Amino acid sequence: MALSRCSTFRRVGSIKAFVGRIALPVAQYGTTIRMSSSSSSSSSTTAEKGDSWSPKEYLEFTDQRGRPIKDLINFLYDNGVASPKRIVDLGCGPGNSTEALCEAFPTAQISGMDSSKEMLEQARQKNPGVDFVEDDIQMYAPDPETDLLFSNAVFHWLRRHLRIEAIQRLVCGLKKGGVFAMQVPDNYHAASHVAMRDVAYSHPAFAPYFRRFLKSGMESSLFKPELDRIESSWKYYNQLIPYCERVELWHTSYRHVLNGHADIVRWVRSTGLRPFLELLPKTGGVREDFENHYQRQLELKYPRLADGKVMLTYPRMFLVAFRGDKDIPLPQIQKSQERLARYVDMRGFQRMISSARKRLEFGQKGGPDPE
Repeated sequence: MALSRCSTFRRVGSIKAFVGRIALPVAQYGTTIRMSSSSSSSSSTTAEKGDSWSPKEYLEFTDQRGRPIKDLINFLYDNGVASPKRIVDLGCGPGNSTEALCEAFPTAQISGMDSSKEMLEQARQKNPGVDFVEDDIQMYAPDPETDLLFSNAVFHWLRRHLRIEAIQRLVCGLKKGGVFAMQVPDNYHAASHVAMRDVAYSHPAFAPYFRRFLKSGMESSLFKPELDRIESSWKYYNQLIPYCERVELWHTSYRHVLNGHADIVRWVRSTGLRPFLELLPKTGGVREDFENHYQRQLELKYPRLADGKVMLTYPRMFLVAFRGDKDIPLPQIQKSQERLARYVDMRGFQRMISSARKRLEFGQKGGPDPE
């Protein structure tokens, strides 16, 4: 939907008030919370980037993060997807999922895309024979001859009103017989993520930085740091089955045994905790204090095991859509094109807001939100 700048500013009252209210979060997150993509754990869509992604930090838990990748590939093997010719790794991150795809499908032509330069640099080093591109997953158009679209931990970074539409567009763009396979964390209600929100919104030292998201009408804000809940399985099924021969969904709760609560902090620092930290000043020890208080919350929620370690429960949702021979109705194709055009228009609006923010130097001192 095209936005009228004049009418928007008139409703808010002034450009300064408007920018002061939303420019910072829009510039950092846009309509996606994350700034990178995630086959390894970075995300894959944002208009403007905040701090650069750390592939090294993400790859700290490679074995644990790699389990759902292997499980998804094994499901494909068991369900007749054994020799795809062309594969795209959507939101490839530092290339660990791409590497797994190369091992599983050695004869396939594999490419990867991500929105993070840092992640792509790591992915190219890890997979020298693979073609990688920097792109936004909401605008990315894979080769029409692609047999398999593979996505590891990416789409949870999109806001709910964009998530299924983006998946639907990609599925509808597949050729007949193509397959779309993804997994996403489904941990909005997990103790690790509830603790993030508790510290951000309830602790007096940090609540001022997140006050805007608790104001009337902001609970469903596009710009809040927490990721949106994952939709129900039946909603995904109903939205995709008209264009697919078969849609399979399931949940798996992984149990990761870690050395201590500090490891949970390190795990989420490169994923779900990241948007919270980016709304805090880099200097003055504020981010470090936030992490310390967060860890104390984790110590209350995760008891020590018999050997002194802790167990992190990590639920994930898996989805595999088989296009089969179904035809895509022309109205659906037109609808997908219109959605893409609206998104492109919104990105232009975000760039305008980001520019206004820089002119007004809003938030440059890293202080809490104004009263």
